Amino acid sequence: MMGGRSSRSDAARSSIAPRRPSRIVACRLRAKLPDIWARRLSTKHPDAVIELLSRMDLDERRCVAEIRIHSPEAKTILKDLRADSDMSEVELLGESARVADVRMIYKTPPYVHLFRRLALMWRFPVEIKNGIGTWIVVGPDKNLDKLIDAGKAQSFFAEIEAIYPARVREKGRLTHRQAYLFRRAVAAGYFEVPRHITLTNLAMQLKMAPSSLSEILAVVEKKLLLDLRTVPES
Repeated sequence: MMGGRSSRSDAARSSIAPRRPSRIVACRLRAKLPDIWARRLSTKHPDAVIELLSRMDLDERRCVAEIRIHSPEAKTILKDLRADSDMSEVELLGESARVADVRMIYKTPPYVHLFRRLALMWRFPVEIKNGIGTWIVVGPDKNLDKLIDAGKAQSFFAEIEAIYPARVREKGRLTHRQAYLFRRAVAAGYFEVPRHITLTNLAMQLKMAPSSLSEILAVVEKKLLLDLRTVPES
């Protein structure tokens, strides 16, 4: 009898063993893109390489981004981009024989909100070729599997190619103003999904122009990413 109770108590203790705390990692993500501009454009021009250099939310439905198109058919690709149904504005910033730099405003893909909900940040550039996107994502390791599973519901089929431990440098942190605005944005629920406050209302509280606040928050996210050293796990 005593032995039976001991076995059951040991099993109970093992079943409630403390979970391993999550750690911040960087992973190289490879994804088959859903039916958005990037997939349509890159599959129509499978030999072209498109680099997404930056992306920033304008509101809940639109974002602005800069891309670089590598192809001898860059002018033709740019024409197809302008005709895409996701696009609101497309501006050519510069071009050469094989490269075109473009700024565009377009409809935010649904899966972008998934990354925000799981606290996963992108490291740019994102490389897009023939319907496939490849880039580095930084965030809690426990959320990576959640991203893979949840993405399938939005036709965002991703796989993890490699995982790196991420270590934050001691120098190069945020300025006092950037840190202050970031804390205010977090406290107001700007980074929650769904957001608890709009960019416009947050900017009004801070007595700033929405465009200035949006730019600073984008710089903050970029700094947080660039301030991480990634080394492949052995």
